[in-house]
Amino acid sequence: MTPAQRRRTLVRICKYMFRYPGLVALAFFLMISANVLALAGPKLSGLAIDAIVGPGEVDFPRVFLFCGLMIGFYILSGVMSYLLSIVMVNLSQRITYTMRKEVFDHLTDLPVGFFDTHQTGEIVSRLSYDIDTVNASLSNDVLQVCANSITIVRDDGRKDVYTLIKFKRSNQSNCVNQKPIVKCGQRVEE
Repeated sequence: MTPAQRRRTLVRICKYMFRYPGLVALAFFLMISANVLALAGPKLSGLAIDAIVGPGEVDFPRVFLFCGLMIGFYILSGVMSYLLSIVMVNLSQRITYTMRKEVFDHLTDLPVGFFDTHQTGEIVSRLSYDIDTVNASLSNDVLQVCANSITIVRDDGRKDVYTLIKFKRSNQSNCVNQKPIVKCGQRVEE
């Protein structure tokens, strides 16, 4: 697939998505909120550690406050991520329904001679597979792409995009999850 074809495909999918602007806005809000709350956890953890002044000098009320806030933020982040997955599944099902309806309407408008030269089973199989792939991609991959990348803008204006690994299973059955340790707007030196 050429870059021009990819661009056209993306534009067409975006047109389907923006038929439901409320769901898209809600998904975007939930995605940003869940990530901001998840990113607050390491900051709160650092503040809790800073409340430990030295051996035997621990400000326990501050430590417990920051630990409680951290737990609350992670729980809220998890709830928002769950709601986001529900919204994205709903959105992808609506888009899939619309696509199937449009394809069916187009197929009924085709002349009978088209079906003489093309096998009906092959047409239905290909359409079903393609639309199901779009459905799976919308409900899963769009979230992964949007929520798991960090963009670094260099001094010369170029942008580097880094994709974070989120809850992947390693070959030893360990769970790998990367979290950014830089803040938005922070200057990074090599």
